[in-house]
Amino acid sequence: MLTSFKTDLKTWLHTGMIFFTMLFICGSFVVFASLSISSLKTERLSFEHSKELISDKERFEQILQEPLYSDGDVNSLLWRKLRIEEIINSLAPNNAFSLCVEYGFYILPLIMTVIGAMTVFLDMSSHVMRIRIAREGKWHYFISKQAMMLTLAVALTFVSIILYMVMSHIFFDKATAIAASEYINISDALHADPGEVILQALFLIVCLVIFLEIGFSLSYISKTPVVPVVFTGLLWFFNIIPTAYEPKNAIYNIATRLSDFYGPVPNEITANISLGSAVLIVSVMFIIPIITTVFFWQKKSAYK
Repeated sequence: MLTSFKTDLKTWLHTGMIFFTMLFICGSFVVFASLSISSLKTERLSFEHSKELISDKERFEQILQEPLYSDGDVNSLLWRKLRIEEIINSLAPNNAFSLCVEYGFYILPLIMTVIGAMTVFLDMSSHVMRIRIAREGKWHYFISKQAMMLTLAVALTFVSIILYMVMSHIFFDKATAIAASEYINISDALHADPGEVILQALFLIVCLVIFLEIGFSLSYISKTPVVPVVFTGLLWFFNIIPTAYEPKNAIYNIATRLSDFYGPVPNEITANISLGSAVLIVSVMFIIPIITTVFFWQKKSAYK
């Protein structure tokens, strides 16, 4: 089975799919970081301009100590200060993986579905499956495919952590240099919770495996990669179950409980679903593709 696993791994290392996945991961961070730096410069200029207008230092510091909202009015000076600190926090290396998870949920489900689908479809269409099963055994072949997909999900997650942390150091240093001020607090951005990162990583791995299995299962059953891609597209981007219990909402519900999101995903997106319901939905999404694949793998001849 080890030989079979190595064969699958070599096949995917020589494809462009992994390269484009990593390119997306890096590109999404660079785009977000660049936009954040641009917003930071704007907020910083506004903050400094307000500081110049309030010539009295004591009055300036007093305003910063006042509530953010008072009698329906917004403390604009404090709001800019908090906005600057929020941007810096979002770029901090300690929060890099949270950002990776957030942006990953936008397109990685579809990418993982394609990878899962092509994992079995390429072998079926080229008759490699028939040859390998005859040589390796039906279940050895199947298990090696499953092990390869799990390895891919784990490797992709940890490579993402490393890439995001390396890139975030660059942009974080730039951000702190722009926002340097005695009134801007960056100490909160330097605190990390290792347990939180581990939970985020494990949850992302589970989600990646779910969509790999959806792609694998539907592609094997339909003998075409189109069906799983269309299914995931409808499920993830068009919300074919338009209720609070849709799979996307359930996944976001758990994700937002594990960490704060700093990009385009609002933290209040999952307000209408409980944690128990979210876990149940995600568990069903994880179990059904695996059971379905095993069932058809037993009943349907893999040589056809």
